[in-house]
Order: sequence, then C-alpha cells, then structure tokens
Amino acid sequence: MQVFFLLLFWGLWLFNFSSRIVISPLLPIIEDELAISHARAGSLFFLFSIGYTSMLLLGGLISARIGHKRPILLGYLIMAGSLVCLRYAQTYPSFGTICFFIGLGSGIYMPCAVPLITSTFRRDNWGKALAFHETAPSLASVSIPILTVFALRFLHWRDVFVILPGALTHILQLNKGFPFHLIF
Repeated sequence: MQVFFLLLFWGLWLFNFSSRIVISPLLPIIEDELAISHARAGSLFFLFSIGYTSMLLLGGLISARIGHKRPILLGYLIMAGSLVCLRYAQTYPSFGTICFFIGLGSGIYMPCAVPLITSTFRRDNWGKALAFHETAPSLASVSIPILTVFALRFLHWRDVFVILPGALTHILQLNKGFPFHLIF
C-alpha cells in the first residue's frame, strides 16, 4: 500500500506541475488569439506564481485547521475546474484570473503532501520517498511541452486544457478498488 500511496502522490504532483507548465508551448498561439504582447503573455506566469506562493504561505495554516488530506483534494478540484474554464477564456483578464486560480489550487499541495508522505514512510525511507516524489516535476518539464506540441497536430489548442483534468479523472476511476477515503 505504501508503494501505491507514493505512486498516487507522484501522479498528483505530476498533474500539479503539468497544469502550470502546459501553457508554455501554447504562449505563441495564446498571444495571437488574445492579441496580447509578449510581456502580457509572460505575465500569466507571474499570476500563476502569485497564486502559488500565496497558497504555499497559507497552506500550513489551512492544513493545521482542516488536516492535510482535504486541502489536497480541494486544490485539485480548483485546478481541474480552472483548467476546464481556461478552455473558454476569451480575454486576457479572464485568462489571467484563471491562471491565478490554477496557482492557488496547485500551491496547497506541497505543504500538505510532504507531511503525509513523511507520516506514511519510516524515517529512514524519507529520503528515498521524497526523492522519488520529486522526479514528477522533472518529467513534466520535459514531457508536457513535447506532448502538447504533439497534441496540437490533432486538437485545437483550447482542447489541450481539458486533457489534463480528464486524464486525472480517468486515472482515479481506474483505481476504484483502492480505498481513497484513507487518503482523502
């Protein structure tokens, strides 16, 4: 069960990081579609970062009040919903606001996931568990831009935003036999 737990959290961290990095290869298209400058397009990452950082700072306070599991689930619901909404954003202000919410949803993960991982594994295995967990952002940094560019051959660029929440939902449905109530 510990291995599955670690794989589940690795997948959640992969989704978390992917939700912020998927926009990178789409920026030239977004600039053209929304008729914005490079600076405005780049500011979308600033909005991600504001949401992410503010939730990192508040994550400890939130998890102290309601536990570590519920904020992770809430964060993923916010991210998945925001990614779906991003598909329908037509203006820079709406795009920016949704990017901020994606940052909020993704920022709650780390302050809650690390205590859960360290409470699940013995102290002498913390380094291995956390090191494996931290491979997810590296994989996302390399694979998501490549997969996004490949997906653009078959899909409209806005449809790419729906793939990540759809994949997460599908993965969670495949594991119906696992007692998620133990985690969330």
